[in-house]
Amino acid sequence: MLLHNLLFYFENSKIELEKEVDPDKYTYLDMLETCSKQLDIYTVGMHIMYGDEMRVTCDADLLQMFQGSHNEMNIHIFVYEDKSIRPVSFKLPKHIEGSGKEMGDHGHDDSVSIGCADNTLIDKTAPQPNEVEPHPHQSPIKKKGRVENDDKQRRVRGMNKNKRVAALKNDDRLEVTFYKNRAVGPNHEAFSRHLGRIVRDFNICSVRVHSWKEIGEQEKSHMWAAIKEKFKNDNMEDHRKDALCHMRSLWNNWRSLLNRKYIKSYNSVQDILKKKPIEIQDQEDWEWLVKNHFQASSFKVNSLDFLW
Repeated sequence: MLLHNLLFYFENSKIELEKEVDPDKYTYLDMLETCSKQLDIYTVGMHIMYGDEMRVTCDADLLQMFQGSHNEMNIHIFVYEDKSIRPVSFKLPKHIEGSGKEMGDHGHDDSVSIGCADNTLIDKTAPQPNEVEPHPHQSPIKKKGRVENDDKQRRVRGMNKNKRVAALKNDDRLEVTFYKNRAVGPNHEAFSRHLGRIVRDFNICSVRVHSWKEIGEQEKSHMWAAIKEKFKNDNMEDHRKDALCHMRSLWNNWRSLLNRKYIKSYNSVQDILKKKPIEIQDQEDWEWLVKNHFQASSFKVNSLDFLW
């Protein structure tokens, strides 16, 4: 089993490293503890993100992060303050005085597997998909960490609507700051969303390819031009390679999402073809992707679920 190094990047330019993390043992509470080394998580709200703006809000998201990075030794995690989000409203087990001797290695009762979704403790044995955002109100916690949610309705994540970029007029561009080869600062989320939209734009990036390597230099130059059209930096050209690497990661994550959400969820090719994702406009493109890529024997062999 591959152990991972988790690299946490904070807006104060500080970095925290968790070495050789075991995916079977590492929990969201452990992640919050790492964040607490640089942020006062009890007074400041925060986003914890990786890859294609994928948020980590609970153990289910954490599991998906490890599954999507099963062949990567280093996982890069970005932590941003957000005043619109409530701070953590409960004390982490290791921050509770006198709790060390009475609890397990992670500070909680080992007989109960719990996690946290936007300050709401949840049962880790019933993971939720990353596309579903947790209910904004804290649910009452029953004895032994079990949670009973009064409102079972969830808000499903929709299409990537980059309102900040969409609001730009004429030749206006957003200033983007780079640190450690990644966008940071107030416009980092808009920048990442813009990159995510570009890799899904089939006028720029063809859907009929099996891997990122098949995308030619002309298409990549078109992508880079689309980035510079909306964002600026004094040394923008110095970050072309890093931006394209980021886009490669976003593209791979998106293709993996299509496989999980639309391919593995149905038993027959006929059912899959009827469930064309909204972002893929041409039915013929979807049919090519299903029949020539996802259903190809070489893809099935390479994408077999690994066991931990």
